[in-house]
Amino acid sequence: MNSKVFLGPMSKNIVDTVIEYSNSFKLPFTFIPSRRQVEYDGGYVNNWTTKEFVNYVKTKGKYISVERDHGGPGQGTNMDDGIDSFKEDCKYMDVIHIDPWKKYQDYESGLNETIKALNLCYNENSNLFFEIATEEGIRRFEVDELETFILDLQKRLKPEIYKRIKYFVVQCGTGLLEASNIGHYEKNRLKKMVELCKKYGFISKEHNGDWVSIDLMREKFELGLDCINVAPELGQIETKSILNAINKLEDKEKQNELFEAFFKICLNSNKWVKWVNKDFNPEENKEKLINICGHYVFSYPEFEKIKNQLPNSNKQIKHNLIKKIREYHSLMDSYYKVLITTSGIGRRLGDLTTYTNKSLIKVGDKLAICHIIEKYNKNVEFVITLGYYGNLVKDFLELAYPTHTFTFVWVDKYKGEGSSLAYSLLHAKSYLQCPFMFNCCDSLTTNNIDIPNENTLFVNGIKSGTLYSTVTTVDDNISKLNNKGEINFDFIYTGISFIKNYTDYWTILDDNYNNNNNNIEIGDVDIIQKMLKKHTFKYKILSEWYDCGNLTELSERIKKLYKCNYTVLDKNNESICFFDDYVIKFFSNEEMCKNRIKRGNSLYPLTPKILGSRDNFIKMKLVDGQLMSNIKTHGEILKLLNWSKDNLWISTGIINGNFKEICRKFYVDKTMKRVKMMLDKLSDYTIINNINIGTIYDLFNKLDFNSLFTDECSHFHGDFILDNIIKTKESYKLLDWRQDFGGELYNGDKYYDIAKLRHNIIFNHTNVSNNLFTKEIKENEVIIDLKCNYTLISQLKDFDNFVLDNKLDLKKIKILTALIWLNMSPLHEYPLNEFLFYFGKYNLFLEL
Repeated sequence: MNSKVFLGPMSKNIVDTVIEYSNSFKLPFTFIPSRRQVEYDGGYVNNWTTKEFVNYVKTKGKYISVERDHGGPGQGTNMDDGIDSFKEDCKYMDVIHIDPWKKYQDYESGLNETIKALNLCYNENSNLFFEIATEEGIRRFEVDELETFILDLQKRLKPEIYKRIKYFVVQCGTGLLEASNIGHYEKNRLKKMVELCKKYGFISKEHNGDWVSIDLMREKFELGLDCINVAPELGQIETKSILNAINKLEDKEKQNELFEAFFKICLNSNKWVKWVNKDFNPEENKEKLINICGHYVFSYPEFEKIKNQLPNSNKQIKHNLIKKIREYHSLMDSYYKVLITTSGIGRRLGDLTTYTNKSLIKVGDKLAICHIIEKYNKNVEFVITLGYYGNLVKDFLELAYPTHTFTFVWVDKYKGEGSSLAYSLLHAKSYLQCPFMFNCCDSLTTNNIDIPNENTLFVNGIKSGTLYSTVTTVDDNISKLNNKGEINFDFIYTGISFIKNYTDYWTILDDNYNNNNNNIEIGDVDIIQKMLKKHTFKYKILSEWYDCGNLTELSERIKKLYKCNYTVLDKNNESICFFDDYVIKFFSNEEMCKNRIKRGNSLYPLTPKILGSRDNFIKMKLVDGQLMSNIKTHGEILKLLNWSKDNLWISTGIINGNFKEICRKFYVDKTMKRVKMMLDKLSDYTIINNINIGTIYDLFNKLDFNSLFTDECSHFHGDFILDNIIKTKESYKLLDWRQDFGGELYNGDKYYDIAKLRHNIIFNHTNVSNNLFTKEIKENEVIIDLKCNYTLISQLKDFDNFVLDNKLDLKKIKILTALIWLNMSPLHEYPLNEFLFYFGKYNLFLEL
């Protein structure tokens, strides 16, 4: 039991959140339930009895201890002798605070009752520890009187009982009233009381640390205070979170109804009375009254009815509580933050960072930075430097990890003269006045990262001294950190480190940058090299480490390790990131993203539910089901077509003469533009598969483009391929819908969807990924061929029958399919682009 901060279990939410945080960091906390909160016959916190509460905490919390706060006569709901409560406490608690002073203000009476209670509890359980004395809101003690109290206890207690006294309450000017701390801090008094505790071997402990700034708490600890109690403030955080949830309701009538109901419950509880002065007017201070005593009524059935109408409030409560608990954690030696620098341009990655930040490149099913974030405790604070495409990094992280805490630091110079890793680091200095982990945004590992408690570099055994800084070691320590190019070394430095001596780190960085501010290569290595002259650095070996900022490594080693479980055709200007129950799609084009959102909401529930968005991102619910492209069952295509006819390709009821012009732009103008793009790159060979079919423009001259146009509008998907359709247990879900049809958001041509599906039956992702297409050019002739999926091709008959049965134009669909291949060709790299052009041209010839 070495807790520094002792917390009141004001609600089950608070208990659960503290336990989760404690477990995640292996961090000791002590709960201090008062007799009103938790008691042998039930308290106001979740109606827990003493036994139920302690068993709950001990079962779930590996690093939590429990102390009875203010145990003794008159400390419960009535002025009893406290004996029944003590006896139950002795069975389950780790520590009992012996506090008779509320009922017995006279020194001799209080002393006698303290001795009586200590004897009683020790006889019940000799393994207990005790806390003695009380806060000044109950009875003020002077230093001399406290020393007399200690000496009297020494004289009158058996030595074995006296030795079980561990904590001693000190007083330095704290007091609570109306949800604030009204005490007047007495620094000298604190010093004297702390010295008194040290003199007699007690752990000094202050009560009523609520609404005291973390800086003041830190000052008190630096003066020697060992522990501090906090209770009502946590309850108020939860209460305020609930009030905020009520205030965010769009229905103003419902908002007022829930607020008034909350106020009425609190008012009638009378739990607020002891916390206010006599002049307090409840009707004029409704919100203040709720804030004072809201936590007392969380277990009331009437309050549960309110809470049930605020379905997302628990997430915000937890987030706000963790923020406060993290502040308390910052007072402890084990506290740290995680720094990830994403401000650079990622020049080693070439075209991959044309549209995005290097930390957002695709690695497996996720983006690179996800593999870093998820290596660390989800409750730690991340400090992220932002520069190149910094808005994308910020937006993505906020969408992807809404319960995480990020501090974003903007860096103005991230390329060219004056920019450097050191410059970026300096911008984070004020946010990292504590030990921290540093993790370059392109440094990935599949090993666990255990947070050390001393300066440490994480290293790897690959022999690439020309590419990376390296280390030389002696025993468990690093003796030298070498610049790139070193031949003789033991390990390479991975760009992951733990900095314990952060003050010296920043001092050296300031000096280095000021002396070399135009050196774009200056970074953390330069700092650590100088720190090694004064400080010891340990090292930890990462057996599995990868540099995703290295294009060669990214394409070879990393893609083999971080495999994709979802079939996605990667693009530099679009990507998709998969999580357990949602996905996030990135678009470099903001207008496209905005229109995708509008169309997604319009098509819902045929599409996944959109959970959130930013300028370049859409967050959607992950759909449970099977991609249609993976289903190898005959008849599935026909089922899909029939479902789409009934649910998707429904007429909008609009007959629009202008829609034919939209079709012209979409089918003709776009095709001509794409074809020209290809003709700038290749020759328009006229002989394909031993048939002279003429030039592409010869074919266009034979094509009656007007036959492709319609004035009948329908709902549409826009990229209706099997990889964009999931078969669920009940139905289908449509993915990756097109943002518009020739500029139209809600009116489209169902023929385009049907042609897209025909294209995908013949030519799909499997053909591409397995290189099942061939293109040969010999003496001004082209030979093309394609190996198709038998299960899909065998369903073309079902496809054609569906078209004919529904009186659709099969020839038009086949022509559109050929145009689709022509349009796709300039969007792909060689040799796929050339294959698609000739394949589309050849199939167009076959239909004319």
